[in-house]
Amino acid sequence: MNMAYALIVKTQNWMLAPSVQRLIVPILLCVSISLAIPYFTGEAPTVAEFDAIPAMFSLLLALGLIAGSPVTTASRWDNTTAVALAVLFVFPSFQTTLLASLLCGCWLFLRGDATNRGFRNAGIILIIHAVMAFTTFYSLKWFAEPLLAFDAMLVAGLLQVVTGTGQAIGNVYFGAADHQVLMLRNCSSLPAICSAIACWFAISRWHGICSSKREGLVLLGLFCILLVLNVARLFTMGISMQWHDWWHSPEGEDMYLTATALTTLAVIFGGLRYAETK
Repeated sequence: MNMAYALIVKTQNWMLAPSVQRLIVPILLCVSISLAIPYFTGEAPTVAEFDAIPAMFSLLLALGLIAGSPVTTASRWDNTTAVALAVLFVFPSFQTTLLASLLCGCWLFLRGDATNRGFRNAGIILIIHAVMAFTTFYSLKWFAEPLLAFDAMLVAGLLQVVTGTGQAIGNVYFGAADHQVLMLRNCSSLPAICSAIACWFAISRWHGICSSKREGLVLLGLFCILLVLNVARLFTMGISMQWHDWWHSPEGEDMYLTATALTTLAVIFGGLRYAETK
């Protein structure tokens, strides 16, 4: 009861006082809606199944940190920034929405300090989410061939070790079976890795984890484990057409997404305990 009353009082303070929260929360809600529509209608220009949940999760935790922060009086600079960000929604697109999220993160990070770490951590969450989404989008748009060739090379090497036959030519690989596998954007390991990194920063900053060498080791572990998981999936596709067809069926796609999500969460929550250890 006391918590509910405190939340009501804090909300009233936001609404009545010229605070930063009153300026930024509506913008982030617009960002959430603008990203949710393309993600959940299948019209996002990225690998939407890996981007939708981290995006909504990051925005939700950032809003939670903002809600738990002290009411911060808005300055003229804050008002100007809010108007400039609102103008971005006049030109609606996937990229401008991500840009608005990135700029909101920078705004919160700059307004945060030692007495208001909620703003700073929320800013980091938004910045990392936007950077990872931009990385996935533009990397698979401009550098798809070398990225896919890297995965194909790893799979071909594994096929060579296990079956004695494995070769990769660009984004095509094959083993001892009588078929070749052509890798497209959804076969890349990059979307799962970028999504996992975004989830790590969202959850770790929610828990107040600071940057450290241990955090770097956790991120390296996420990268390696998710890379191995995807390479193992691609390896089975090179073994037989039955595996290839199954992984491209709805059941196979759901299995890979579920395995990726559970693996990511297991590494993240194990990493939280490791990163918090002094």
